[in-house]
Amino acid sequence: MTKRLGHTTGPDGFGREIAGWQLRMSILQDERLRRELTKAEEIQRTEPARWRSLEAARRARNRETAATSRRLVSLGLAPIRPELSLAQRRQELQRLQRRTVAEIAAFRAASVETRTEIAGKPLASCPSRRRHG
Repeated sequence: MTKRLGHTTGPDGFGREIAGWQLRMSILQDERLRRELTKAEEIQRTEPARWRSLEAARRARNRETAATSRRLVSLGLAPIRPELSLAQRRQELQRLQRRTVAEIAAFRAASVETRTEIAGKPLASCPSRRRHG
């Protein structure tokens, strides 16, 4: 078995299944973040007072979780991820989109590689092709 781009290639196709699952999660995360951004930008544009209130509440929640995050880090554990501002969410979406494009390219390349490997195998290994007689 070999390992390429986080995919294990082998007779079972398990690595391809994991790669497909990871790609699916990236695409779903991309869509979720895109919807959140659209909603937040609409509120910011149409209801500035409400937007200011929502931003103040977000910053307050981040301050509250900062102490817990410091405790977690002091124990060697992962901190709580703070809620991102609108600008940070835009940047996150751009990073996610770039990563998703790269994952799609790798997934397609692995798909072509897998089809090529399958095409090179003899059909005699297929149970429906076995004839005794």
